[in-house]
Amino acid sequence: MGTSSQSNGPGSSTPLVPSWLDEPSTTPAHPQQPDQPGEQPTTPNAQPTPILPRPVQFSEHPKRFSTPRGNFTKFASSGGRDSGSMRRAVSGYIRSGAGGARNATRRMGSAISTAGNVASLFSDVQRTGLAPTLERLNLSHLATLPLREVLTGLTDALCPPGGPIDEGIARDAWLETIVEVTEQGITDFNSLTPDLLEEIFINYVSNSIEGRVLQDIGTRGIARAEDLDALNRLEQTLHDYICGSVRDAFHTARQATTLADMDRAQIDHMVESTYHHAWAILEAYNEDET
Repeated sequence: MGTSSQSNGPGSSTPLVPSWLDEPSTTPAHPQQPDQPGEQPTTPNAQPTPILPRPVQFSEHPKRFSTPRGNFTKFASSGGRDSGSMRRAVSGYIRSGAGGARNATRRMGSAISTAGNVASLFSDVQRTGLAPTLERLNLSHLATLPLREVLTGLTDALCPPGGPIDEGIARDAWLETIVEVTEQGITDFNSLTPDLLEEIFINYVSNSIEGRVLQDIGTRGIARAEDLDALNRLEQTLHDYICGSVRDAFHTARQATTLADMDRAQIDHMVESTYHHAWAILEAYNEDET
């Protein structure tokens, strides 16, 4: 996972939700797409995305990150082999650090908006094709470029502004997703099947959750990795664990509907549900699990 936005993590008195997220817009964030003659507007006249209730603030608990950070450090010190400590670290972070899955979801900020934009873009591509979708975004010049350049060129349209760390997590997650896609040897956007587009979405959500966890409890532990191999093993183990939860959560939230069959309101609901269910799965780690 990219670490360009790393810090030492939030202090124990840091509010669970950044102040600039206290009053979120009820208008779903999405790439602006000018309507074409005879076409329906891209954003349907639907109910605004539900706003999660304001979370209980845990700033009065000065050591809420201590145990999760300690467990993550044990995981890092093992060279990424002690998966039990990793699972305890993530579960404890959600439970005591974030105050539960719902609060953890609300903390994702720009990442949730970006995930909605990614899913909406992929939905449009499945319905109308890449070139018309890029034209509506005033990005027609990307249509003939290789896959990596197309995805990179979409970064500003997909990733909305936010707080410095929050926006950094969203962008890092997207750029890391681009690397993962292109490492598979795929060079043409038009060769991406609906299943592959869904996999890209799942990887983005996974990368953003991973980035949030590393930012809050993992930065000090990462420094304990003995060498590059240990660091790569640590990040791969964490990523695989989170990605499995996100994949289960996505299929639960999506149900039997494909991205192409969803309007923007349905996509936003699916995105929020995917994050919430993924956090809930990660929070529910049982010591008896193998």
